[in-house]
Order: sequence, then structure tokens, then C-alpha cells
Amino acid sequence: MAARRGPVPHRIWQGGLALAGLVALWTAVARVRLVPPDVWYDPVILPLGATGAALLLLAAAWQSEWRPSAALFGLAVVGHASMLQMIDAPRYAVYQHYVPWRALREASPYAVAVLILQTAVCLVLTVKAWPGLKAAVLRVLRPWQIVVLAAFLAFAAMVPTESVSRAAGELVFAAWMALIAFANLALVARAAPADSLRRTAAWIQERLTFGTRSGQRGWDATLPWLAAAWVVLVAGLASWFVFERVPHINDSVSYLFHAKYLSAGHLYLPAPPDSASFHVAETIVDGPRWFGYGFPGWPAVLAVGVFVGLPWLVNPLLSGVAVLLAHRLIRSLYDTGTANAAVALLCVSPWLIFTSASFMGHPVSLVWGLLALVAVDRERQRQTGTWGVVAGAAIGALFLTRPIEALLVGAVALVWMLGLGRSGERVRLRSVMAFTASAAGVGALVFAYNAALTGEVTYAPHMMWTDRTWGPGVDRLGFGPSIGIPVWTNIDPLPGHGFADVVLNANKNFFMANFELFGWACGSLILASLAVLLMPRGRSDWLMVALVAVVVIGHSAYWFSGGPDLGPRYWYQALVPLVVLTVRGAQAVALRGPARDPAWSVRIGAFMAAASISAAVIVLPWRSATKHYRYRDVGGEVRQLAEEHKFDHALVFVRTRERDAYQSAYNLNPPTLADSATIYARDTGRARRQIVVQHFANRTVWVIGRTGSGKRLRVLAGPLQPG
Repeated sequence: MAARRGPVPHRIWQGGLALAGLVALWTAVARVRLVPPDVWYDPVILPLGATGAALLLLAAAWQSEWRPSAALFGLAVVGHASMLQMIDAPRYAVYQHYVPWRALREASPYAVAVLILQTAVCLVLTVKAWPGLKAAVLRVLRPWQIVVLAAFLAFAAMVPTESVSRAAGELVFAAWMALIAFANLALVARAAPADSLRRTAAWIQERLTFGTRSGQRGWDATLPWLAAAWVVLVAGLASWFVFERVPHINDSVSYLFHAKYLSAGHLYLPAPPDSASFHVAETIVDGPRWFGYGFPGWPAVLAVGVFVGLPWLVNPLLSGVAVLLAHRLIRSLYDTGTANAAVALLCVSPWLIFTSASFMGHPVSLVWGLLALVAVDRERQRQTGTWGVVAGAAIGALFLTRPIEALLVGAVALVWMLGLGRSGERVRLRSVMAFTASAAGVGALVFAYNAALTGEVTYAPHMMWTDRTWGPGVDRLGFGPSIGIPVWTNIDPLPGHGFADVVLNANKNFFMANFELFGWACGSLILASLAVLLMPRGRSDWLMVALVAVVVIGHSAYWFSGGPDLGPRYWYQALVPLVVLTVRGAQAVALRGPARDPAWSVRIGAFMAAASISAAVIVLPWRSATKHYRYRDVGGEVRQLAEEHKFDHALVFVRTRERDAYQSAYNLNPPTLADSATIYARDTGRARRQIVVQHFANRTVWVIGRTGSGKRLRVLAGPLQPG
């Protein structure tokens, strides 16, 4: 009997933890169902659900040697969820911030208690392990490197706002969150049993190449396709459920409008019967013509999706193509292990996922940039000239999409062709000429496009719109007191564009990259920063650093940082290089491990895996619920009203003071106003309404609108007789 009594307490603990976990999860799910339709987020749900999952994980590991690591990992996940409850991330174009210290009393008591517990546990365990941890840090970094790393991470920790005291307080808060999260994740990796960790790593390495090992394993050919499929799936789900298959940002609303009439074979549309009744930002009515303000490259690609009835799926599919191209490029420049690790990290990137779920043009620009680099790499190997043409065409297509990115990436590609590489890989003159001619030939199409719409080959519709809206010459590259849009003080606080603006814009984009790249609680740029500090950079590393540098420096000449909509979107060409540098940083740290810990390199991988899993299960749903769902108050409720009330061949007026409410309906307009599908117009007053009604005299009329601030659109009147 005595031999049988020993395990009983363990089973009791295990059962109790499992029961508590199930109760916590059930409570979280129950609270989700109780959230009213117009209250989009309950700050208790995510920490409570994370607690349930953590307790179930601990119960599963209770009688194994993984129990300490599982307990610490559960604490890290719950702490991550609680940390996010301290962040104010509005559904508008403003940067997220930690709440002020004085507001902690008003924050979720449970989240605050978790953070205090996490801090206490991590401090106690760190103090106990301090001699070994200190030795490990000093083995990896010299003191001056620690200072440089700390300074950079502090620069990227928050965006200053309001006052010096408020900024200083937020910096301290951000440092607290990042340091505790880093300590927690490091303790997770440290507590993992060395033998089991090595056996797990060996099992994976038998099937899949990671690190810098050579050779081909059974799953290597499958991984990039699985990664691409995963990104397509997750981005597609986000597009369907979070963004509700409609564009939310002004640019993307204009892009979809542009793509619709291109899909119908029109370069522009006839002017609407009343321009004010069909006005949305970043569209132009110029005499008898009506067209979008953007460059034609992305709308032309999106038009394919419009033509087949799946515009919301175009960017998710492009994201899968980008993953495949990234793997191909990295594998050629480095090795299979580095490429596998990079695409695995891309699978959890909120920056990639949510940008790919949107209607913005950055995913296709990333595809063009990666295709150009892959083609240059192939041309360096084969010297046939054919791949030079492909590379040039990709840069030309990028110029049609985002010209400044084409100039920056094209410059790096050209220098790479001319000799930034190992001896014997410099391409021949004919390949350079083929690249240049192909890029110029494709890119020159934009000048014909400009001439057709604005009458001047060098005057783009984009410039026409900004000149008319904000004043001539304010929206351009360069420096000076007259550059920039003064009313956008929330994202461009200083007048003009000078050195201070360059610093502030860099701060905003590094801050967003530090959060959005992977969503790691400790900050996403830490290993990429270490790569720059530690790695004895080879030719391929210099290429990655050059790509990041030209993107950062090149966009510094523009007054606008890109805004806070979807991460550092103007730096999107730096996404893959930053992922590669993260992997290289991990490899550099792995090389500096103590000889007495043969599992050191595996522990680095465990740290990255723990941070990434936490981000995937915590940040992706949190970002979906708190910011991106009904972003800028644009949603899919008009589609629901149309299905419910049968708005067939109707004229629907949207009665609203807010432009965003009309954008929700405008997104559903057909490719042309001559189409038989339902037409949505903004109700701008009796006289203008009558003009529109007379133009569509054979259509039944409906009126939709809101009955209060924040309320969903609903039917106010209709159906009314035609005319």
C-alpha cells in the first residue's frame, strides 16, 4: 500500500490543475459570447484564456522533467497576455502606447496581479541564477555592445507623446515589460531538461534541417510549401473574419475602386452624376473623368481578383508566393537550415499576416522585390542574360507599384550584379544591360499612364490628388519647411521635414518593427540587433544589411513615416532581411555558448520557439480583436444589410456625418455606375440627392445610416419607389 500512495498527491495536483484550466477556458469562452456586438473587446478574456491553457499545459507536464519549464512557459504566456492589456491600441491611425502609471488602478486587476507575480518570480529565479546568467551575457557581448544594444532597444521601445515626463514614464514601463518577458523566456529555455531538449532537437534534425547543418532531409522540400500554405490560410482567415473582406484604409479603398474599373476594361470612369455624393478620399474627379489616385501596378494585379470575384484573397495568395521566394533566396545565399528557420518565423509574423490580409499594395511590392533578388541570384550563377531580364521586369513592376521602393531595391540589385558577392559571380555586361533595359521598359509604362490621366508624363495622379487636397508641392521627397501635411499632427508633429523628423520617423518605424515583426514580448528586434553587433558578416549578410539600410535611409527623405496602420509598412521591403538577420543573430549567439552546456544552441532555439508560440497564440488574436476588427470604423455590415433586405438593382443612400460609414458602403459599389448591381451614394442633402435619384430613376431607393455614435449601420427608410 505504501508503494501505491506516493503518486496519489501528484495525480491530485494534476487533476486539480486540469480542472482549473478547463474552468478558466470555459469562463473565457462564456465571456466571449456575452460581449455585446458594439463592444468589441473584453480585456479579461485573453488573460483568462491564457491562464486556462497554461494550467492545462502544466497539468500535462506535472509528472515529467519538463514541469519547471512548462510552469515558466505558462507564466510567460499569461504574462504576455496581461502585458497587452496595458496597451492602448485604438482602431484609428494613432500609435499604440502603454497606459500611464496612474491608470494602472483602472486597468484589469487580474492582469496587473499577473504582471506583479511574473516580476517577482523572474526576479527571484534570476537572482539565484545570476552568476551563470551574467557569465553567459558577458560571453556573448562586450560591455560596449551591451550599451549599444540597450540604447537601440530603448530607442525602439516607445513613441514619445504628450510630454517629457509622460514619455519617460512610458519608457520605464516598456523597459519593465521587455526585461521581465526576456528573463521569463530565458528561464524557460534554461529550465528545459538538457537531455530531452537534445533528443527533441535530434529528432527534428533527422527530418528537417535547422541551424547551419548541411544536407537535405525528408521534410526540407515540404516545409516552405507548408509555411506558404499556413500564411495563406491565416491571412485569408484574417481577411474574411477580421477585415470582413473589405478595405479599411483610405489608400486601400481607392485601390479597390481602381481595380474594379480596370477589371471592366476602363482606364478611368466617367465622372459621377454628383461628385460629392460619391466622394471618398484618394479618388479624383477631373472634369469628365473619375479615377483612383494610386500608381497602377497594384490595382492591375488586384483587378484579377475582382474579375474572378475574390479580391480579398489576392494578398493572402501573394503572401504565400513571398514565403516561397524568400525561402528560395535565403537557401541560395546561406543554407537550407537558415531558410527553414526564416520561413518558420515568417509564419508567426503579425506584420506579414495582417498586411497580407489587407487590400494594401505592400504584399505585391514584396513579391516583386523578392523576385528581382532571386532572379539576380540566378543570373549570377548561370550568366545567361534571361534571369537579368526577369530581374529587370520585376523592378519595373515594382516601379509601377511603389516607385521609391523600386529605386532602392533596384540599386541594391544592380550593385549586387556588379560584384557585391564572391569572386566569379559578377555578371556579364550583357546581363546588366538586359536588367536595365527590362526595368526601364516595364517601368516606363507609368509615364504613359500619367499622360493619359493627368496630361503630363511626370505628373502622377497621386501628385494631382495631394496638390489639390493639401496644397502644391507639400507631398514630395526632400527637406524643407514647406514639406508635409500640417493637419496630420498625430503622425507628423513637427512642421516641415528636417533632421528631427528623420529621427522621429525612424523611432516610429523601429518601434512598430520591434512589436510587429514577430510579436515577441521581449521585443522582436533583439536578435537582429545582435546579428549586426556580433556576426562576422559575409557577403550575404552584407546584402541583408544593405537592404535594411537603403530602406531606412531612403525613406528618410520622405516626410511621412507610413503611419501606424499595419506596422512599419513603408519598410516592408526590410521584412525578409530582418527575419534573416534574426536567424543569423541566433546563430551568432549559439556560437558563443559555454562548453559545459552542450545544449546551449538548442536552448537558443527553445527561446525563439517559446517567444514565437506565445506571440502566435496571444498577439494575433489580441491584434485582431483590439485594432484590426472594424478598423477605422469600417466593416462588413452593409453587405449583411444588402443580403437581409435584398438591395437588388437598388440605389442606397448612406446618411452619415462620418466618412468611414460611407466607405463601408462605397466598397461594395460595382465596377461602373452603369452596372446593374446596387449603387451606394452618400446622402449629402436634398438637392444633391435629387440629382442622383434622377440619374438612377429606374432604381428602388433605400436609406441606411446610424442612430448614434459607434452604432452599426441600419435601414432608416425603404424600399421607396424609383424616382
